[in-house]
Amino acid sequence: MVFAVYLLLIPQLGMLISGLLFVFGLMSLLGPKDKSSVKRHGWTTLGTVGGMWFIFACLLEVQLPTGEIAGGFEELILVNICGFVASLGETLGQLFARLDAGVCQAGAGPVI
Repeated sequence: MVFAVYLLLIPQLGMLISGLLFVFGLMSLLGPKDKSSVKRHGWTTLGTVGGMWFIFACLLEVQLPTGEIAGGFEELILVNICGFVASLGETLGQLFARLDAGVCQAGAGPVI
């Protein structure tokens, strides 16, 4: 039943928000209910669902459902986070290219 509600929410809220609600709801329903556990459920939910969303949406560039209601929010997150990671990757790529060029030039002699 809970999974059916999750599937119905995906077109409206998108993969990220409905996934967060689904995982947090199940953890809160099935797990312990003390105050520290609820915090742990929240952090675990953010880490797992957010991490999987990041891997698929940003790194693998898979088109995940954005939803009608929260589509703008997910697009904003996608552009900002993935843009930051891409710029960081370009900067690190340039740095490693410079380091690699220095190493390759130093050892660029004929191999006998």
